[in-house]
Amino acid sequence: MSVVISDDILQAARMSEAELQREIAIMLYQQRKLSTGKARHLAGMN
Repeated sequence: MSVVISDDILQAARMSEAELQREIAIMLYQQRKLSTGKARHLAGMN
């Protein structure tokens, strides 16, 4: 599954795609919806 986020949203948030992806991973981890490993994978971290 893919989620498309428009460039307008990224520009409004003043974030790159990678930064937004990392923020989403952190938020989901903090809400205990993702494990550490899944959050790291989503954030693009090894």
